[in-house]
Amino acid sequence: MDFEVVDAATYNQRRLVGEFDISIRAIPALNPDMLLFSYLHPDNIAPAGLNSSSYSNPELTEKLEAAKVELDQEKRQKLYEEVQIIAMEDLPYYPMFGINYYWPSKQNVTGIHINKLSQVNFYDVDMN
Repeated sequence: MDFEVVDAATYNQRRLVGEFDISIRAIPALNPDMLLFSYLHPDNIAPAGLNSSSYSNPELTEKLEAAKVELDQEKRQKLYEEVQIIAMEDLPYYPMFGINYYWPSKQNVTGIHINKLSQVNFYDVDMN
């Protein structure tokens, strides 16, 4: 296999038409719905969204949509767990790694700048 690192515009153009054998992408997600809905819901099949594998499973979609509007946190968590189990059985994506972002949050920490990818530039961070 030949690996090719490309700029974002080229990546997105190729993703939209399915011009790849394998692809990798990371998306920051504080809310599980953001990540799961983006990659697994059929409404987001490329070019409409990030579902580049053209994945569609009616059972998963039903649970995902139910979780999105569920107010009971325990029921919502259970639905997201079920969504993830189905996704890992169907395996439309192969999870290779997880990224942890660390955000300084104590009151004596200043100079925090979090970019759109949820990353902190620690260069300007100071602890008073």
